Amino acid sequence: MLDAGYANVTACDVDIQGLEKARIYAPEARLALCSAEDLAYGDRSQDVVICAGVLNYLGNPEKSLAEIRRVLHPDGLCILTVGNARSSGRAIVSWGRLMRMQRPGQRGYRYFTRRQVAGMLRQTGFELQEIRYCLHALPFEYRWLPASKMGQRIARLRRVLLQALGPWWGNEFLMMARPDR
Repeated sequence: MLDAGYANVTACDVDIQGLEKARIYAPEARLALCSAEDLAYGDRSQDVVICAGVLNYLGNPEKSLAEIRRVLHPDGLCILTVGNARSSGRAIVSWGRLMRMQRPGQRGYRYFTRRQVAGMLRQTGFELQEIRYCLHALPFEYRWLPASKMGQRIARLRRVLLQALGPWWGNEFLMMARPDR
């Protein structure tokens, strides 16, 4: 967000180590140690809230969405990425759990359908604006820089797979919602 020219960027995390990393990469950002269920921001104080890959780890995602709604400006935008229950990625993550690849202290990962998340958004006072399927990453993708020839080929492959296979291949979906009027 800072690289895109936004000057007033705030971020939060429940993990102090995550905030320490953020301080290295975004020293201009204001950081807060808090949970998504108890955000350290005032009512209607945020224009955009990005909640990327968080709801899947929470015991009460509705509480977090209500909290996001509380801090979001009435004309604001909530952007969520959520693990897709209907995707091939579900099998990959399940295999990872079996292999004990979860981070220490990490709670279980829950998947959601589009309908479930749309219902939670409505229940907490949001109006859904848009849904897109996305592919977080192919398993071998991180070996190459995005600007390299191989990185560009992988990006094209990802787009083709996502377009051809849609919900089955998209291991996450991105949802954009605004507060109800």
